[in-house]
Amino acid sequence: MNLKQAIRLLKTAPLLRPVLLAIDGLLWLTDTLALVGNRRQPGTRPGLVVLKFDALGDYLMLRPYLRHLKEQPDYQPYSFCLCGNVAFRQLAEFADADLFDSFIWVDIYKLSTKPLYRWRVARQLRRRGFAVSLNPTYSRVLVLDDFLTRVAGAAVRLGAVADQTNSTPVEARWGNRYFTRLLPTTPAIVFEAERNRQLFGALLQTAVPLLPLSLPVGPEPRVALPSTYVILSPGAGAPDKIWHMARFATVLTTLNALRPDLPVVVTGTPAETALYDELKTYLPAGLPVVSLVGVLSQAELITAVARARLVLANDSGIVHMAAAVGTPCLSLSAGKSLVRWHPYPAGLAPMIQHVYPAYFDRWAGQFDRIAPDTAAEAPVPVDSLDTDRVATALRQLLRDTDQRFSTPSTVK
Repeated sequence: MNLKQAIRLLKTAPLLRPVLLAIDGLLWLTDTLALVGNRRQPGTRPGLVVLKFDALGDYLMLRPYLRHLKEQPDYQPYSFCLCGNVAFRQLAEFADADLFDSFIWVDIYKLSTKPLYRWRVARQLRRRGFAVSLNPTYSRVLVLDDFLTRVAGAAVRLGAVADQTNSTPVEARWGNRYFTRLLPTTPAIVFEAERNRQLFGALLQTAVPLLPLSLPVGPEPRVALPSTYVILSPGAGAPDKIWHMARFATVLTTLNALRPDLPVVVTGTPAETALYDELKTYLPAGLPVVSLVGVLSQAELITAVARARLVLANDSGIVHMAAAVGTPCLSLSAGKSLVRWHPYPAGLAPMIQHVYPAYFDRWAGQFDRIAPDTAAEAPVPVDSLDTDRVATALRQLLRDTDQRFSTPSTVK
């Protein structure tokens, strides 16, 4: 059992609730000790800190609205700081160096498991003397979003009226106390970009448009890329979202038969090297596959995705990166967090296509009816998505991309 699974068990098993509250109390005490004698030191300009501790995709969906906020006259005098998950550090420091005046990066797992590390982070955050803190996360985590809002100690502490996907009712009531203003959005499940639109509209008390994802042009990768290629990203942020490597190998074999002119570039984090090693054991000899797993920085990955003919990936951050740079993408999903994170609204990113197991066919056009049941976990295993279904969707996307690139299609 990994840490994510252990945390989910603590939050969902009633008999373990006392253990969860004991851990919450210990982390609260650690924060309190860090605040003792730790004086706030405001800068020459009033400071606003954005607290964002979830994943890369969450940040990509949020950043257009942070830029919109920075453009507002009332917020132009502020110095902006991002206190965020180190998982998206490379991307944020490249893409948003002009938005933020400073960064504080944290390892969210160390924050929950290493009291000394947490104590040091809390002291650093407190000393900055921020005037305003903003936590825009809808599914807040008490020991991250709420406790660190308390630690920052700003006079104005803004947060979202949150759901309880990542908290118990007791934790939700506890955490709400640390905000001076909770911003309302619809209680219905909506796409995350729409949630952000509503949240910033409530903050600014004016209508905010639905803003498209975007990213600046990334740097040239340190390794040469093929002139034309498909990206495969076989990893994901959770094991239950990763399609089996043998199935990916079958689809890549089909792709090569259809389009031998399109080599495959495999990307991923260093931690996902084992996935590529497993994939190789299923690939036929001579299949044109290039591994850049653990090689590209997040900024270089932007360039690689922007130049790709298309992206094939599990439901993960690279899907949202493809949306931000306008590259067609086929996203494989077992349906976890339906509506909130997928499928993309056609008007926002029409080049992003999603393929689901046959279980979801009966709900076509009615995903909102089953979305509440998928908020915490998928209703079926990801491997219930069969290879024929993925291959069919890939063929259609290849046809569409051939039209986009104005080249004759050989896909039948």
